[in-house]
Amino acid sequence: MQELLYKVPGGKMLRIFLAAEQGRIQQVKITGDFFLHPEENLPKLEKELAGVSLTNDSLLFAIKSFLENNPTEVYGFSAEDLTKTILQVNNLAI
Repeated sequence: MQELLYKVPGGKMLRIFLAAEQGRIQQVKITGDFFLHPEENLPKLEKELAGVSLTNDSLLFAIKSFLENNPTEVYGFSAEDLTKTILQVNNLAI
């Protein structure tokens, strides 16, 4: 499992743990000093991302769709920031 710590410009710290296989997320763990409410949506988001292709468009669509369909307030990062960070972790494995 790869790990990356990333400070979002003007935002909070994201720490991503990622296991990927054949270009798809197998497992992801998202931690950091950001705020997400309701908190129980974070494990739901992590579960939702399992199986998603590690491409910018697929990942961004999955994150945005989850946030739209599961009313969630996020402070400290955007869907774009999370997408960028997950893709950076994946690039470490290459």
